[in-house]
Amino acid sequence: LYRHFPNEVDLFAACSIHYFTTTPWPDRGHWRAIHDPQRRLERALDELYAYYRLADVFLCLSDHEGFGVPLQEAMHFGLPVVAYDAAAVRETLRGGGLLLQDKRPEVVADLLDRLTRAGDLRRAVLASQAKAIAEIRSTDFGALLRERLSPVIPTSTAGPGEPVIPTSP
Repeated sequence: LYRHFPNEVDLFAACSIHYFTTTPWPDRGHWRAIHDPQRRLERALDELYAYYRLADVFLCLSDHEGFGVPLQEAMHFGLPVVAYDAAAVRETLRGGGLLLQDKRPEVVADLLDRLTRAGDLRRAVLASQAKAIAEIRSTDFGALLRERLSPVIPTSTAGPGEPVIPTSP
């Protein structure tokens, strides 16, 4: 296969084009035809989740990823996650998945090949992700948000319907 392409970038592009030709993105046109917002959302999510179920690995090579919800979604669906260690990716994965320091095509291709062969590496990555998902599920995000906002939003001692009057520092 390599002899047909002048470099790894062209090979990656050809493989990507082939993949997206055989596995197209969900068609949003189906969703727009549904007038009920709840049914439209359910249909869209069903199609998105089906896409996760088709995949073997979730790869994110973004240099500018904020909180990557798709990273956690992929972990939830049992896909090994491979992500470039940039921005908030490390914090988002919470010790799950594999973090890349080098995203040269040959390095990424080798790692993806090893992960898709269902060996010890794949099992270890999936175990790390199961632990991360369990930690995420056990987090009280409401309490965490209140704690983080407490320096700028005063805690209310007012009763229901009573105004909260901020105190001066």
